[in-house]
Amino acid sequence: MKQHLLILITACFVWQCKSPSVPPAPTPAPGQTKTEMLTAKEWKLTAATVNPAYDYFGQQRRITDIYAWLAPCAKDDLYRYTLPNLLTISDGPQVCGGFASAGSFKWVFNTDETELTQFFSPISPDKTYTIETLSSDKLVLVERKTISGDVYTFKFEYSKQ
Repeated sequence: MKQHLLILITACFVWQCKSPSVPPAPTPAPGQTKTEMLTAKEWKLTAATVNPAYDYFGQQRRITDIYAWLAPCAKDDLYRYTLPNLLTISDGPQVCGGFASAGSFKWVFNTDETELTQFFSPISPDKTYTIETLSSDKLVLVERKTISGDVYTFKFEYSKQ
């Protein structure tokens, strides 16, 4: 069950590496910093994809729409970024398999606020994501990963709650 929990937590976060085909992150609204946009409210996962198709859940089934295969209990979790750099994941009304996926973790931007690192040690590897979009109501994180010689692009989209 712990392995499934780690997969679930990982699935609920957005990954991205910067590539020439990825548009630059939009600039914040006047008077609002990226930190202010990120920490203003809670975020909820609304989409998750991988391209090309990948056996994301380790069940010998290659998929592109990760979100469609997530359990409802994984889709209702809320993510809250606060200062000083605390990420709190709260279970929604549904709890997966009776196990809470909630917890408190650390986060940090890189110097120019184009990457977001989330620290999950020791329960899961830390993750650094390129920020594709960060606005007052939308967060998109993408990661390009090479797995067994193939390059995959994982994209996770969150909406402000």
